[in-house]
Amino acid sequence: MIIIFFILLSSITYISSGTVLSFSQSSPSYDIVCPGDTLVFTCITSYKKGVVVVWRIDKANRVLINTNPELLKGFIIEITDTNDSTSILTSTATRESVPLNLHGTKIKCSGNGRHYSTLTVHIAGVPVSVINIKIIPINNNTVLMNWYYQKNDEVHCIQYYNITIISDDNINGNMINNESSATIPSLIIGTNYSFIIIPIDTIGREGPPSSLIQYIWNVPAQVVNISWDQISTDSITIWWNINEDVTLHYPPVHYIVSVHNITINTTDTNVTINGLYPNNEYTVYIKPVNAIGEGPQDNITVIRTEQHISTLTTSSTDMVFPSLPVSIDTTGSSPILMSSDSSIDDYDITQYISSEYSTIPLPSLTIMTQLLTNTEDNCSECCTSVITVSQSTCTGSIISSVAIAVPITGLLTGLITSIITSIIVYCIMKNKGNTLRERSPVDIGIIDEPIYHVPTEQQDHIIGIEHNTAYGHTL
Repeated sequence: MIIIFFILLSSITYISSGTVLSFSQSSPSYDIVCPGDTLVFTCITSYKKGVVVVWRIDKANRVLINTNPELLKGFIIEITDTNDSTSILTSTATRESVPLNLHGTKIKCSGNGRHYSTLTVHIAGVPVSVINIKIIPINNNTVLMNWYYQKNDEVHCIQYYNITIISDDNINGNMINNESSATIPSLIIGTNYSFIIIPIDTIGREGPPSSLIQYIWNVPAQVVNISWDQISTDSITIWWNINEDVTLHYPPVHYIVSVHNITINTTDTNVTINGLYPNNEYTVYIKPVNAIGEGPQDNITVIRTEQHISTLTTSSTDMVFPSLPVSIDTTGSSPILMSSDSSIDDYDITQYISSEYSTIPLPSLTIMTQLLTNTEDNCSECCTSVITVSQSTCTGSIISSVAIAVPITGLLTGLITSIITSIIVYCIMKNKGNTLRERSPVDIGIIDEPIYHVPTEQQDHIIGIEHNTAYGHTL
């Protein structure tokens, strides 16, 4: 009895002197334990003499005084290493195949029986569903599927994934894969497939199935609603829409757009085509393509047009002025025509297009000549030529408004100014000629009324032949 009491007293004395240097879950390395894993806790304590450590699990204690292993609540408790030179003792508590009911259990370790370090066991719950499923075609009969487990910190608890393959509403087979990706071969072109992915954990618990992924394994459908717009002198933009059900999944599509000798590959539903010649008709072909093959192509016919700056020519000199580096977007009628009577030179204003430097709006321009004869002296009819830009009026014999909103070079400006000046002079001179003709008896013919209207009647006078001495002349 005295010997036993002495041993217990010695143990108590020793325990009171030990401290815990570290306490950790050494296996597995992650905090959350998967069901069926082997769980190991490691406790390192200090001591002065003897060998002793205390473990407590669910209020049950076990004191280790030697290297013999002990059993405590399903854990094997044992001292794995001692170092007398540093007075450090290492002990472990090991549990094989952790059950679900161990979740929340508190494991404690102490070097003196009074001050404990505590860790809690965390067992992973039922698996959750997978997310972010992607299907990548490899060739015309194989796809690669990958996905993401919703709780990344518990992904290690998934033993494998069960993939159900449904073709045309019939279950075609199942695949088991322990990675978050799978290659599915032997797909048949023209078949509608559906895929369901279910995660299975280490003890066989199933997670919820993924959403049904419906996949159309076929060549792409023909594009629809093709439209186009001319954006510059040599460029057009083409738009189109896909002809697919947005609720389903399809192999990725790219488009081959071809026109003339130009071919463009794009994954967008629009493309800009450059380098087209003006005043030509082009047919643009659009062909959808995926890993399975080529879909039916569609086309649209476009007509490239090019507007021109007006170039002035005269029949008297046969001068044609060179083009200016300006592109004009006309909103009026064309070609523009100026005409006069046969007594003066004819003028032609034709439409001309230059290169691609800029786009300048040109209002409607109309030049016309009217020869008014045998009319009363009326201001609105005295002008023989009217030049209008949008709207111009004539006052007297002067053209009051000429507005041509075209920024052009000095050469063409001088030319147009000269021509307009000539027309104005012609108007004035023509107007004066008409006035003189109105006052000349040569063109009057037989007149029933007196030429001069005076208050008193004109009397006939007979020139006398008697002496006229006004200038000293005597008959």
